[in-house]
Amino acid sequence: MIAAFIPEETVSHRGLGLALTLVSSALVVGTPPVRARNFVEAWNLAASSKRGASYLFQDIKGYGARRMSGLTVVDDLTFTIELNRPFGPFVKKLGQVAFSPLPDATLKRPSSLAAHPVVDGPFRLVSGTPGSGAVLARFGGYAGTLRTNVTGVRYTTFRDAGQGYSALLAGDVDFVDLIPAAKAGSFRQDLGGRVVDRPGGTLETIDFPLSLHTGADVRKAISAAIDRAAIVRSAFSGARSAAS
Repeated sequence: MIAAFIPEETVSHRGLGLALTLVSSALVVGTPPVRARNFVEAWNLAASSKRGASYLFQDIKGYGARRMSGLTVVDDLTFTIELNRPFGPFVKKLGQVAFSPLPDATLKRPSSLAAHPVVDGPFRLVSGTPGSGAVLARFGGYAGTLRTNVTGVRYTTFRDAGQGYSALLAGDVDFVDLIPAAKAGSFRQDLGGRVVDRPGGTLETIDFPLSLHTGADVRKAISAAIDRAAIVRSAFSGARSAAS
């Protein structure tokens, strides 16, 4: 979401600091244009220890306080970030949803976001029920590059990938983005020309809590012992690629 407001080429680096400049045309559905303070206030809110993604902000100076001292609003379209240590890839983290701005109304009443999501994309929410689905309509005020000719979209929530796949075969939905592992060897035959197969960023991982004190060498040894190519062949019928 943040890329619609802050193109990476507008981010300048100065030692431990970064300056971010917003594009003035960025709009969010049903709200005034987003300003720098909408980012700063949203980040301070998201960095609260009660938030699930608060750890993403730990590189910013003052993390852990109610307001992070490393965030400063310069003007309506510019704010700066001061990190507490050198971290070159920090700007890449800004693609995480947790770094999205929030409009003034949501900042005043954060709980309202669940019932009335705010978006900046080519669609706006018409109706939705958590755990059930949502209906979207094209947003006429969208100023980004992801234009669409689709006038509306209905999202359906499924219990698992298998249920969604069955709905796709039955014609109840037009698209699903996850094929169940059990169908990895047959989905091309089942769907014929409807398949769009492109590289993606999905990762299957085994995580080791640092509290186990296993040591980096143990984790590296386990990683080296895993035959990723064999897993791709046996579990996914060659439909995925091993990470490298």
